[in-house]
Amino acid sequence: MDFEGEEVTFGQEEITVTRNVHEGLVAANEGAITIALETALSEELLIEGLAREVINKVNTMRREAKFHVSDRIALTLSPTERLEACFNEYGEYIQQEVLATSAAFSKECTGQEWELNGEKTTIMVQRLEPSVSARGR
Repeated sequence: MDFEGEEVTFGQEEITVTRNVHEGLVAANEGAITIALETALSEELLIEGLAREVINKVNTMRREAKFHVSDRIALTLSPTERLEACFNEYGEYIQQEVLATSAAFSKECTGQEWELNGEKTTIMVQRLEPSVSARGR
């Protein structure tokens, strides 16, 4: 290495390399490769995670109620601000994944209580009767 016009060399024992991981990151390295991941969750990620939790819990309820895999349902949830934001963003996706023909919020919702990523809610699923035209197929 050239320092102020003079050639300077360092041996391995003279060099110390330290790694400082910033808050909100997780890092790992192997050899010359280091990977750092940001672990801070944005509101958008939290809402998306909540949508996945709703799907998981509704599908659990469907299995426990022994619904047929193709049964359509009506979905009712007790409202929270974050759940309503979740359905504004992912409502159509949630309904597709759980085969819900409708989804509504009601303070009078009776069903199973769940805690979804810190959001306490009650979820009710109702199996819908097949329509006359669907039975004829």
